[in-house]
Amino acid sequence: MSHIIWTTFVEFDSEEKRLRLPAGFLPKPTDRLPVRFGVGSVPGCDLETLEATTEDEDSGTSYKTPAVTYISSQLARRLHLSTSLVYQLKLDGNELLIGPTIGLLFGNNKENYTPDFMKEHYSDRLGVYPQIGGMVVAFAITAVDWNKSTIDGLIFDPASKTWVPGITPIPAVTYRRHVRQPNFKDFRTNLHKQNGILFNSARYTKWKVHNILQKNPLLLKYLPETMMLNTYPQLIKFLDRHNKVVLKPKAGSQGKGILFVEKTEFDGVKKYVLSDYRDNKSDSKISLLKADELRKLLEENNILNKKYICQQFISLAKIDGAPFDVRILMQKDESCNWRVSGIESRVASKDKEVTNLAAGGVALSLQKTVELMGPQYDYQLIHDRIVKFCMEYCFWMDQMKDHHYAEFGIDIGLDFGGNPWFIEANYRPGFKGFKQFDHNMFLEIGYTPFRYATSLQGFGIDHTSILTTPQPDLQTPATEDVLDDEELEVLESLEVLDETDTESEPL
Repeated sequence: MSHIIWTTFVEFDSEEKRLRLPAGFLPKPTDRLPVRFGVGSVPGCDLETLEATTEDEDSGTSYKTPAVTYISSQLARRLHLSTSLVYQLKLDGNELLIGPTIGLLFGNNKENYTPDFMKEHYSDRLGVYPQIGGMVVAFAITAVDWNKSTIDGLIFDPASKTWVPGITPIPAVTYRRHVRQPNFKDFRTNLHKQNGILFNSARYTKWKVHNILQKNPLLLKYLPETMMLNTYPQLIKFLDRHNKVVLKPKAGSQGKGILFVEKTEFDGVKKYVLSDYRDNKSDSKISLLKADELRKLLEENNILNKKYICQQFISLAKIDGAPFDVRILMQKDESCNWRVSGIESRVASKDKEVTNLAAGGVALSLQKTVELMGPQYDYQLIHDRIVKFCMEYCFWMDQMKDHHYAEFGIDIGLDFGGNPWFIEANYRPGFKGFKQFDHNMFLEIGYTPFRYATSLQGFGIDHTSILTTPQPDLQTPATEDVLDDEELEVLESLEVLDETDTESEPL
């Protein structure tokens, strides 16, 4: 029998720390080992091996055929182990591991992860459970007890596909799902001290990302010229070089807060066309302003205060007159390597320059997009250029050794020559557009982080389990099962962003 088996636990009444393990699991006789579940470990547990029976031949090989392990009530309490789940059991050196244990870290607003919220927004994702087993728990930083190494969270129940309150150990791997968590840096530090792993562990500002990327010569050609906007004369000088620029909040996402400024001449007087998309759920406000009027407007709106970056405007290719951009979902898979999980294009709604779905954009496959661009464009060439940039981007971000990334939503613009330009990267990317044209891809994107978290702990993926693939309701608009950066910011608007998380990370 392998040193990794699938197992259920049956509790027996005893005040000893004891496990009765399936026959053949231990490669050599041993009396005692520490047992780890999550970040916590109970030392000196008594181990027994059950006698082999004919029923043991196939047990333990898959989620559907788990072996039975008997656990004393004392040890179950010490580990905070629920016996209603199917786990994997692994011998790692001189320690016995039970898992996987996966955490979903949310903000402190309880409304963001009620049982109903979790069922609505994460039910599709947890379709992967028969491939991984173990314990999946949603929680907030305020629910962590560092002294006991436990959390008070919502545990996924695969039998009912619901989420139930319970006390669990701090998970071995945590998947950061929300942007804003007060005291996040303290949480991250304490988690690492307890040997916990956290991925998507930092969110860089647009300005910091630009500074990181421009240090890589292979990425320079994909970056529009960018500067921090400090003064009005800086803006005018930048406009003299590029004629049209984009102003973006350095810490924003999803097109939120964007303005376009274009230099023009009207009746012999230099003027500026300002397109205001700061409220990206309404039509832009377009103004024709003199220089002093533009300056006054920017000052009154606190834009000339190191909170915005100024970027060269790239004239993007269009479909039927509408600009579009391309979102590439990059994820680490179960082999812990980066892969392209999906590519979609977001086409701007009529008369808009911002392309995100929150502003009314429409999602298309990249192949369909290139077809609509015209016969002069080659799909494979454009695809390969985009993938080349994204793989190099992920490699370069992995060099930021203080942080751990496993997922990016990278937004790319295509100019009229079919050349890619980097727009931004989201650290908790939404992917609802994929549900509109490739439901299976949508599900796989949701499954991948859970497989990755399982592999990080050294457990296996049961590929013999056939996952259910619920079909979308085609009579209603597709909804997002996992919220992206901007949607999470809206939900957590009453919470305080730990500025040190985004402003003080080393380059």
